Amino acid sequence: SETSAVILAVTRAPNPFPEISGFESIRLEGLETDLARELLPLEMDDEQAIGVCEAMDGHPLGIKLWSPDDELPGAGAVQEYVEAQVLRRLSHSGSSSLDELSLSPLPLEVEEMLEPAGTEELDESAILRWAGTLVEPHHLVRNVRRASLMDGGAEEIHSKLAEMWSKRAGSRARRMEAHHRLESGTDVEAEWVAKSINEIVTEDSAAAAVVLQQAISINPEAALFELASDLALERGEPKIASGYIESMEDGPRKNLRLARLARVEGDWGRADELEASAISGLEPAERVRAEISSLVRKYDDRLPGSDSRTDARALLTEADSVRLSDLEEEDREFASLVLDLLRHSLALDSSDLEEASRTRDSIESRMGAEDPRLPFLDLRSRLSAGAEAEEFLDEALEAARSHIDSSTDPLERIRAIHMALQACSKPPNWLVDAHSSFDPDSLRDSLASHRRAKGHYWYWRGVTNREDRLSSWKEAIVRLRSAGCGKAARDLTHRLSREL
Repeated sequence: SETSAVILAVTRAPNPFPEISGFESIRLEGLETDLARELLPLEMDDEQAIGVCEAMDGHPLGIKLWSPDDELPGAGAVQEYVEAQVLRRLSHSGSSSLDELSLSPLPLEVEEMLEPAGTEELDESAILRWAGTLVEPHHLVRNVRRASLMDGGAEEIHSKLAEMWSKRAGSRARRMEAHHRLESGTDVEAEWVAKSINEIVTEDSAAAAVVLQQAISINPEAALFELASDLALERGEPKIASGYIESMEDGPRKNLRLARLARVEGDWGRADELEASAISGLEPAERVRAEISSLVRKYDDRLPGSDSRTDARALLTEADSVRLSDLEEEDREFASLVLDLLRHSLALDSSDLEEASRTRDSIESRMGAEDPRLPFLDLRSRLSAGAEAEEFLDEALEAARSHIDSSTDPLERIRAIHMALQACSKPPNWLVDAHSSFDPDSLRDSLASHRRAKGHYWYWRGVTNREDRLSSWKEAIVRLRSAGCGKAARDLTHRLSREL
């Protein structure tokens, strides 16, 4: 210590010299996958080799111990090594914490664990990896521990964790509860799965899709295949949706999904035929819901700024023919609200301000005067009036500017920008700047409404930046098709052809 000598001490975790000062502790992590691949035979299939390296978490010894006869995530010599050199050294508390972390589908915060007491021991033993406040075991240890728990003990732990998460609120809690309940070996009803999925999907549709696939693998009920196909179509995953739809029984419910699939794939004629046939064959209550869904889809399937008065009259006629009496009272109230929102939009498109005012009053009576959606409806009414009478336009645009500047939700912000662009033949510079500075990647590709908004974004980009029109409108067409807006995509394709 009295010289300038440098000392390097290499030890297995935990650090046996915790009290020595003046030393820097460096942990050796697993190898990156491309480097770890070089430890396996070159003639080995790359996909298999990468799977081995990832399962072993880049651990050189684990990779060298692995044999082609072993099943991943770790058997044979790998499992024996980890159990002997890592797991057997842990206390009961450390083992309990490791079990919970190993069976969790997501990294956890220590404070939200059922068995947090052993995490300090796991961390000192270099078993944990951290991402901010979230923690999980290194994958090699996790995979080996999970494999050993599958031989006995896992279901009981899953049951305890499901019970813990069931007492917590929020989409993350439902995600965790659903995973543990499905893995616990207890019977889980499709209705409960559907309810949980509807809560999870509000925050993370990818997590909802994973839970749904997990539920189907355990209990392949017809209702779950329907829900899974709907979610895949909403996420813009036609191939995945097709697989689920094929597993459904023939009938109108299957044909409805086939219609949506055909629309995404560009077979619009077949889509319309399948939808009409399906709706006519549904039970009364389901038929009403399908008719309303079809009306909303038809309204959304158009280019911004297009003259849609003829379409508006046709949709109004269809809306008036919907038999709400076939619905239960609770469903009837919601359906009436959806139809009033549609009528309000159609009235503005037709410049029927009297009808727009009437439906707006009806909407407020159903949603309540404090509902945050009402200011957006009022803004649209003001912009619609400004588009018809120029003396009202400046004031309407100022209201739009205030709404855009205060919007924190990307979808609402870009929709307000698009409404303002549609209201004026020559948009002010601030509005063009607001559109050009908007980040379309802030919208979620996993939601059809967001993909449609992205399609409109690229359409308006082509309008406001003529030099980029070709590339922008091509991008818009792709987005509109993925959102199921076949008519809008076709109309824009024709416009693009004329431009060329």
